[in-house]
Amino acid sequence: MEENSAVKMPPFNFGDPQLWFIMAEATFQLAIPKPITASATKYNYCVAHLSPEAAAIVRDVITCPDKDDPYKQLKEELIKRCGESKSKEIRCLPAGEQLGDRKPTDLLRVMQRRAENHQISDTLLLELFLQQLPKNVQYILLAISPLNAAKAAEIADRIMEVTPPEIPIAPEDIPKTAIITPFGLFESTRMQFGLCNASATFQRFVDEVTRDLDGVYSFIDDILIASKSPQEHMLHLRALFERLCYYGLTINHSKCKFGESSLEFLGYQISENGLQPLPDRVEAIQKFPMPKNLTQLRRFLGMYNFYRRFIPRAAHILAPLNKFLEGHRNKRKSPHPSKKTENTLQWTEETEKAFTLAKQALVDATLLKYPIPGAQLSLWKDASDLAIGSSLMQLSGDKWEPIAFLSMKLSKSQRNWSTYDRELYAIYASIKKFRHMLEGRNFSIYTDQKPLIFAFKQKPEKCSPRQLRHLDYISQFSTDIRHVNGKDNIIADTLSRIEIDAITAPPNLDYKKIAQEQLNDSELEQLLESNSSL
Repeated sequence: MEENSAVKMPPFNFGDPQLWFIMAEATFQLAIPKPITASATKYNYCVAHLSPEAAAIVRDVITCPDKDDPYKQLKEELIKRCGESKSKEIRCLPAGEQLGDRKPTDLLRVMQRRAENHQISDTLLLELFLQQLPKNVQYILLAISPLNAAKAAEIADRIMEVTPPEIPIAPEDIPKTAIITPFGLFESTRMQFGLCNASATFQRFVDEVTRDLDGVYSFIDDILIASKSPQEHMLHLRALFERLCYYGLTINHSKCKFGESSLEFLGYQISENGLQPLPDRVEAIQKFPMPKNLTQLRRFLGMYNFYRRFIPRAAHILAPLNKFLEGHRNKRKSPHPSKKTENTLQWTEETEKAFTLAKQALVDATLLKYPIPGAQLSLWKDASDLAIGSSLMQLSGDKWEPIAFLSMKLSKSQRNWSTYDRELYAIYASIKKFRHMLEGRNFSIYTDQKPLIFAFKQKPEKCSPRQLRHLDYISQFSTDIRHVNGKDNIIADTLSRIEIDAITAPPNLDYKKIAQEQLNDSELEQLLESNSSL
């Protein structure tokens, strides 16, 4: 009795029973008045201090202890069975946890929270985590060394963001995908990014997925859903999600936007009002420094031309800048080293003005409206000595709205054509450009060149072969050519004007004084009274 009262057993450690037995034996050695050595006594102390969970694991040992050495039997069985129970519990950590539509990093975070009460090595956690990932992702991660769970989850996130659906390759084309590696020759049975037809194949697949879905427009892996109301938007979303689920596709919700009235799509700002350039892209072009050589100029023109559909005066605004490129070939396409394009540009007042005006024109870019099915259309065009221009308009309510612009620089030979020929070519080029919007529609063509309204009434022998070709093409779409005064053809006329006609007025001009001086100008009065076109 005296011996029992002097022993204080440590609390049982279910996570590490072996360590607990070491501490218990140390306690037995320090017992007062003398160490405890009897197996039965040790056994009784240990059984008395076991937790209910541990006692349940060795229930058979407790109910039927070994007669010779019960303590040794209890120690061995408890360490063995607790280890097996611990391993089984750890293996069950991911039970019920599926990746689903979550990111791999989110799944790892959940598994780490569930493993907080268990002493799990990084290697075991990595093994359990990899088991929950798709097989193709596992194969990629297993080839990476060294690797831990956090790094594996981060890499898996990036892999699954760009992993395309498994589109099978035609059996006869599989040998074309063969690659040589240190491990042998490998062929791909599924489509990979980088194959020459991969984009077109994937686009056909996405078109098949979204076919017949109202308000759904797709480009490669980008999908736009345009709805007229929130209720209709929900219906469109539900229909799309059901279709994606049917084809086994998932979306990256972190890159999605729902219920937006305005958003960025394929480099454009799309809203209920129409189409505009992206503000940040416009700002980047606005801050573009003056090019010092042809390479930098080509870079600027490439950025600028992406948004030229919004700029009515693009052709003639850029004409002075395009003159820099005359006589120079792209060094990538030129077989001659002497044709390289690193020439230093010699800027003049005219070209500097064109560069500034081009950037300002993009800032003032016109909002293009969406085409309205069945709306009345009209094509307004004009031609100058340098370029041709046109605007495709639609009647919305009681006002005309622009839905597309065309501005095209004339070649050297085209500049030598007569006014009639240039105006006729403007109609021809405009219809050819807007054919997808004009085909099968009734529309009128407005021009300030009055002889053109009789173009289809003149005798064929009076026309040149080129004029006949242009008239033949135009007649396939419309023969309704109407005359409009130049002052009323403002948009198309502006499209074809050269850049030196653009005037930027300072804000401190005294317009009343200018008007008064005009009234007192005798030369101006004579011009106004004459029949001059000025």
